Amino acid sequence: WKKFQTEHQMDGSANDLDIGDIEIGDIGETLTELNPSGNALIHGEIFEVTTKGESVASGTEITVTAIDDNVVVVSKV
Repeated sequence: WKKFQTEHQMDGSANDLDIGDIEIGDIGETLTELNPSGNALIHGEIFEVTTKGESVASGTEITVTAIDDNVVVVSKV
């Protein structure tokens, strides 16, 4: 069994998300349709974001309205 074991310990969990320097009020642009979640470009980085249920077209300017437990919530500007 030694062959199948890793000698390195993994840190973190599946729910860890590095949201970097994102703050409420930051502006970005959707890269995919948000229905209600998808990808957006904020500060030159791609993040998975979500809305409060609204659908937002790809290429739309968005603003960060909340950060809840590392979930970035956005809305149309």
